Amino acid sequence: MQVFNTFFKIAKKQLPVTLMYIGIFVGLCIMMGNTARTDKDYYNFKACDLVVIDRDNSEMSAMLMKYLAGIHEVDTESDYRDEQIQDYLYYQKIDYVLYIEQDYAKTGTLTNVKRPDSKVGEYIDNQILVYESNMRALTHAGYSLEEAYALTLMASSADGLVTLMDKEDTWPPIYNALSFAPYVLIMVMFYVLAPVLAAFNHKEISKRLNVSPITSRSKNVQIVFGQIIMSIFIWIVFLAFIYLYYGIENVDGKLPFILLNSMAMIIIAASMAGIAGNLRLKGDILNIIANIIGLAMCFLGGVFVQVKFMGSTMLQVARFMPTYWYIRANEKIFSGDNTNEILLCIGVELLFALVFFMVSTVVSKQMRAASKS
Repeated sequence: MQVFNTFFKIAKKQLPVTLMYIGIFVGLCIMMGNTARTDKDYYNFKACDLVVIDRDNSEMSAMLMKYLAGIHEVDTESDYRDEQIQDYLYYQKIDYVLYIEQDYAKTGTLTNVKRPDSKVGEYIDNQILVYESNMRALTHAGYSLEEAYALTLMASSADGLVTLMDKEDTWPPIYNALSFAPYVLIMVMFYVLAPVLAAFNHKEISKRLNVSPITSRSKNVQIVFGQIIMSIFIWIVFLAFIYLYYGIENVDGKLPFILLNSMAMIIIAASMAGIAGNLRLKGDILNIIANIIGLAMCFLGGVFVQVKFMGSTMLQVARFMPTYWYIRANEKIFSGDNTNEILLCIGVELLFALVFFMVSTVVSKQMRAASKS
């Protein structure tokens, strides 16, 4: 077991990096899972800090102030000097200053002070423009000022219902985190496992192993066994993070399938990392390859962009990605679909893993042959 022990001596040096990458990517996974979907069924306008100075004191100016106060934090009492306004805008204590000029009821004249190129300023400008357009259209149509104001408030409501007509709404938050697992596992395995394998395939070390009394078969078995142990460790740590954060009360009888699906994904990730390690990729090259493969598989496989939003051509391409079958299995697990369909998806994932493992074996033999020559 000399090679096996050496494998974990090298892996032990990678332990701080391993835990760091697991922490980073699991944190990213949880963050993306939390923002991917929300259980709210409404939206709100963003409330900003406004100062409104009414120089008209008419019914129309009072309505405009009331409208803005229904959306934002409006200060109408303070008597700011110009220097104070500039300071407060600069230090972002206020976002916008609106002057309702004299004879606003007749001329509609408004002036404002805002930070240059301020998106908040454009946001408030647009709200005022919509309000005034609605009021003008309604009063010209014959409505009284009070009726026009009431209708404008209804049309420009500061909140509204959002209904997602999709049964995904009923899925627990843990589904979202598990949906991003392929990206996490692929990246972690590339950054952690591939460098260990690359060390064994270093030209000088490979030559020393070839002249040692350890047979090639024994060496390969011990390395594969080391890969299995490391993969199981990363898989357990990843799931522990997820389940400690979300809990397992919402998965009920789905847990065995979740474990099988995520295990299939970690095997795929380990097999791909094995190819990179046998190619002796390391450093910046390994980082570039890991990002290209990880992002491509996740974008095309439905991790970042749901499959239902893809066109027919992209869908055909997605079927050649193992991540597509992982996501499909994950959806079927949480939607309670037929067990045979779930197992079929996991089976396809394992076929991908077998192909990647065979490619890794061929690459390893070719690299050893090149080292001997």
